[in-house]
Amino acid sequence: MKRVLILFYLLPIFCIAQDGGVHFLEKLSWQEIKEKAQIEHKYIFVDCFATWCGPCKAMDKRTYPIDSVADVMNRSFLSVRVQCDTSKKDSDAVKAKYADAHEIVTAFKINAYPTFLFFSPDGKLVHKGIGYHDPHEFIELALAAINPAKQYFTLIKNYQTGKMGYSDMTCLADLARKFDDTAIFSSISRSCIHNYLNLMPDSDLSKRSNFDLVMKYYRNLTTQDRLFIWLIHHPQIGDSLMKKKGLTNGLVESVIYQEELSPSLVLAKGNGRMPDWEAISKGITKKYGSTYKSAILKAEMNWYEFKKDSENFCKAAIERIKNGEYARNPLDPNNQEILNTFAFGIFLRSNDKNKLKEALSWSDLTVSAITDSSARAGSYIDTKANLLYKLGNREDALALETKAAQLSPYDGQIRGALHKMEAGKPTW
Repeated sequence: MKRVLILFYLLPIFCIAQDGGVHFLEKLSWQEIKEKAQIEHKYIFVDCFATWCGPCKAMDKRTYPIDSVADVMNRSFLSVRVQCDTSKKDSDAVKAKYADAHEIVTAFKINAYPTFLFFSPDGKLVHKGIGYHDPHEFIELALAAINPAKQYFTLIKNYQTGKMGYSDMTCLADLARKFDDTAIFSSISRSCIHNYLNLMPDSDLSKRSNFDLVMKYYRNLTTQDRLFIWLIHHPQIGDSLMKKKGLTNGLVESVIYQEELSPSLVLAKGNGRMPDWEAISKGITKKYGSTYKSAILKAEMNWYEFKKDSENFCKAAIERIKNGEYARNPLDPNNQEILNTFAFGIFLRSNDKNKLKEALSWSDLTVSAITDSSARAGSYIDTKANLLYKLGNREDALALETKAAQLSPYDGQIRGALHKMEAGKPTW
């Protein structure tokens, strides 16, 4: 990080100054920008962009020129831009800074564009943002950057030095997840589970505000946590609080999968030997009860996919759907998506008519549960059409695929499937 900040000291910033809107400085070194920022008591804003980036261009057209945005930025910031990609149209000045731009991308872990970096007047990174922001959103981001109570990197420092309560940790965790900062998010998750939720009496765990924390951090639960044991014995409380049947068992199941099944799969894939599903099932049932069969079926699907064993993969998928809540709650959008994904997967992998008919029954549920105006309508109808086509019902399949193409006119895969059906060719 120090090396990159030194590079910034030496790096002239080549940008286009604007008559209106946000004013981006030209041809100032990082040292000169810092000196100017300290004299004028302003923060420093660095727009890291790529020439091919659509959201970056949208910022130039729809956000930076807006007067309300310019008022905030020009009053409180010195703004500069760094081109992080390369193009054939680059000037010699931009080309001269390719290596420096690469160092900036690496040091600040820039993997999406645009990325916005906000520095204090003395050049310390305090906040960041990613992706297109409309004028209102960008003003909020900029105001957060000059507020120590909301600055991302200031919050991290406070957290790491023990100067943060759990309510503030939640805000930091949300930012960490947004920025894909898994180390900080996982650290906060474990701290909240181990030092906060695990110590709560049952009556407090039954409150919606605290169960919201459970939902946020459950991926960092372990089977040794008191909270995990509480979830096993009180599934109806979480389901009631979140108004979704089966949700709590799903959380528990994910922990069991990660801790009990994932290591077995890694070992099996390494030595090429199929896991002993019966022994694994008995072990999990003995520890946690028979409720979590879907976790084992999920592991079986993972194994059979690895082995390219399509029919056994489909068999496990069918058992998993029958064992879960998905087919019993087709009005739930998440269930619709799962049913459609599983149905299409069986269409692609299996030639067994019984399996295809089972998948078609799921597809019937998803198609009957949505309207033509739904964003997913074309995709769900396409799945049903393909299943019918593979089962030999070409007439009904063509009618449905034509409708799917009308509902999703820009979907090349649906158009391609329709052309194949019209020509009597396989779509799988």
